[in-house]
Amino acid sequence: MSSNNPNFPSIPEDERTPLIDMLLQSQEQCISNLEDEIQTLKKETKKPTFELLAWFKSTESKSRIHFLDCLHQGEKKQYIFNAGAFEYIKQHKLPKKILNKLEAHDFESSDKEILLEWLVEKGIKGSAHQRIITESAMIGSLLRHGIPTNMAIMRDDAGQFNVFDHVLCWIHTERLVHRLIPLNDEHKKSVEFIRGGILATYKALKDYMKKRKISGSTRSKNGRRCRDTFASLKKACRKHGISFWKYLTNGTSERNQIPPMTEIIQNTTCGL
Repeated sequence: MSSNNPNFPSIPEDERTPLIDMLLQSQEQCISNLEDEIQTLKKETKKPTFELLAWFKSTESKSRIHFLDCLHQGEKKQYIFNAGAFEYIKQHKLPKKILNKLEAHDFESSDKEILLEWLVEKGIKGSAHQRIITESAMIGSLLRHGIPTNMAIMRDDAGQFNVFDHVLCWIHTERLVHRLIPLNDEHKKSVEFIRGGILATYKALKDYMKKRKISGSTRSKNGRRCRDTFASLKKACRKHGISFWKYLTNGTSERNQIPPMTEIIQNTTCGL
């Protein structure tokens, strides 16, 4: 679906809304791994959520590189070695000689293939080492473009989301509650009460997800993009107290009574 009306942008234009700017306005990130519930082709849907917007993105695979790629939305993705990139490499305990090779040369590119060729030239040929170095260069790019270093990522327990500051989502936190050993009856009742509330909510969500999956899913690239875009707009409208239906009809009818979502977010941020 596309339109010349700026209030109802084409899907690619809406998808290119600068994400980095939104991250600077709000420092909470929520990643929901919905692979089992809504992906029929083992795709992954990532859902960053902020005070002012929500944004869904389906990717080809479940990997940290794809996750970091999502964080680059709205900015030109680059591969940069800087202090943040080198710190990431140190955390993953790559051999010192590899780190020395990287620190001895300046490298910056927007082409992943050029990066990989450069690594081979430097004698870094192991796939695991290349993957970690690629991730580090992407983190270096994010830091260069101003992503908050203290951004919190709420996630499931999947390793690919284990970057920056992070906490477990509520259903994975329940697993930790389950491990608590009550010392008395009062403690036991408290644990059962908390677990009961979490599991009841989870069951309701599972029932909803099953219903949505039975109703059908999309297999085409354009279909997934359409689903992600409209899910993002719907959630963002709810955050701003705007009727999603009115927002859509305002765009299709070209009445222009409701500004574009990017303008709504900017005005809210500035207190207008």
